[in-house]
Amino acid sequence: MLATLKNLLYDSGVLDGVRVPQKVISVGNLTMGGTGKTPVVDLILSYYRDQGVTTALVAKNYKAQLKYAAEVDRTKINGAQHYGDEAWMLAQRHPETAVFVGPQKWYSLWLASKNPKLQVIVIDDGFQHRKAERDLDIVVIDGTAKPSEYELVPSGRAREPWSSLKRADLVVISKSNWAQSEELEQLRARIKWTLPGSEVLVEAISEIDLAPFAGAKVTAFAGIGNPHQFESMLRSSGQIELRQFIGFADHQHYGSAELEKIKNSMDGSELILTTEKDFGKLKVEDFAVPLKAVPLTTKLTDGATEFYATLDSVLR
Repeated sequence: MLATLKNLLYDSGVLDGVRVPQKVISVGNLTMGGTGKTPVVDLILSYYRDQGVTTALVAKNYKAQLKYAAEVDRTKINGAQHYGDEAWMLAQRHPETAVFVGPQKWYSLWLASKNPKLQVIVIDDGFQHRKAERDLDIVVIDGTAKPSEYELVPSGRAREPWSSLKRADLVVISKSNWAQSEELEQLRARIKWTLPGSEVLVEAISEIDLAPFAGAKVTAFAGIGNPHQFESMLRSSGQIELRQFIGFADHQHYGSAELEKIKNSMDGSELILTTEKDFGKLKVEDFAVPLKAVPLTTKLTDGATEFYATLDSVLR
């Protein structure tokens, strides 16, 4: 298998990585999409901002118009389409952070490192990108994922074998509040068996705030890694009347066909809700009723102290 061979070549020193002067943190996963990785990146950037640490973010230009490495210009019209939806969303949330996108993360990392004032560079979705050397490897595991999803593609969603988790310094189980308790306990045991050493295991919950939309008749849609998990969160809240939900592909481009599909699904709704990532690619004036973004909040529960202590240790 190619992933195993590539890891062997890097582990044995046959292939060299790119090392930059700044401290580098990778946040990644074992599977394709929808693990809750981006909210963890958001937490890290927020923590360092509050500590006065200067940061940059490196992300891939997934389904973006831009085909080369560049720093995100926050004044760019249609920035989400130009740079990529996740990079654009994080750039808007973190104006203090320089954001770089491109097809090769190691090159974007090198480009970001040219700023001598930077202290930490965070790589979004960097676990498989071994050419970019890092000081801390964080892997996010979806607490709601079934064991079968860790079968390698195409049988499952895994990019590389579960045994690759041994490279991680810190593991975050995301969406633990949406997982079945028995399955969550089995996942904890599997991770601890794989990482019997001193690696940090952290758990996080995912929440959305629908109080501003309480009682509204709603049509909702999402083009994220797991759109129907967003649907479940909306339905289980009890705060809104969700009349229709449309799930699109991750990093969906919203052209005339997609907009028409949303409009035809209104069914008397007085409000349209979507994710922050999708909202950045749309114009509110394209809809006859208000379009609003629902922020996703991720909070660390177990292991929070150890998580932030690990971030502090990177700078020592």
